[in-house]
Amino acid sequence: MAELRSICHSNRGICFLKLGKFEESIKECTKALELNPTYMKALIRRAEAHEKLEHFEEAIADMKKILEFDPSNNQAKRNILRLQPLAEEKLEKMKEEMIGKLCNDFLL
Repeated sequence: MAELRSICHSNRGICFLKLGKFEESIKECTKALELNPTYMKALIRRAEAHEKLEHFEEAIADMKKILEFDPSNNQAKRNILRLQPLAEEKLEKMKEEMIGKLCNDFLL
């Protein structure tokens, strides 16, 4: 019964993903993974939704989880290599913004 519910949540997740409702997709895939932590489709779909929202670190974490279950998954390996520079770039932008805000607050 839990497996069927997991599949249903994952299917809802892909529907939300296709509709551009990425937060909802993440929630549904997370529910699917709570019921079945090794459900690869739910991990892939959640990673896609995280990427669309520019949650690169979370997408990478899901891809790494996929590799734990399937070390030969070349798509997950390629996605990690593609997402890592994006995550680093986003982190640098956040650092720059924080430093800018601190400087502005200090000058005021």
